[in-house]
Amino acid sequence: MAVVVTAGVSAVVALTRGLVAVVKEQKRTQLAREAEGRRRRQAQEALDALTSPLVEEWLTKRMHVAPEHEQFLRQALKAYEDFGADTEQDEEARGGVARAVHNRRSP
Repeated sequence: MAVVVTAGVSAVVALTRGLVAVVKEQKRTQLAREAEGRRRRQAQEALDALTSPLVEEWLTKRMHVAPEHEQFLRQALKAYEDFGADTEQDEEARGGVARAVHNRRSP
């Protein structure tokens, strides 16, 4: 009888330790996801800050876009598309791609 009780207690202790380890790992994973989300938002904001004023100026003045400017715009569009592909469920990234495509097609 004592052997059965000892085995049962040992099993409960082992399961509890395993559960604690799983909960800790879930918390680390959640924190890592949140940190990655912050880094992506920061990168998106930096890309917006670099491209938005230039694109707005070029489009509002309807300036002829020089080949080097066109190359810059293509690279910016590619960056937005990459953000969108990596974060297809992220509304902010999808919005960035939509703005970039719209700006590319505007006269």
